[in-house]
Amino acid sequence: GQIDTWKQTGLVKRKRFLKAPGACQYCEAVDKMFGAKGESIAIDDPMIRKGQKIVGTDGDTMTVGLDSSGTVHPNCRCDIIAELD
Repeated sequence: GQIDTWKQTGLVKRKRFLKAPGACQYCEAVDKMFGAKGESIAIDDPMIRKGQKIVGTDGDTMTVGLDSSGTVHPNCRCDIIAELD
């Protein structure tokens, strides 16, 4: 619903990852890729694709089970934020 609303405004074409305080090592890694200092993602593109491996900041790996548009894993507290044109 959030992405559909952004599209309807016509002002949002891209999104960024928004890391929650105390995020896990996998979310820390995704934040480096797509957070405030990383690159933005097209609004309709998944942030993380099914089968993709994420190397956490502690060196552990996680394989993603489903395409993700906002959260990285179940019970993730992180989110996405609109990048205005």
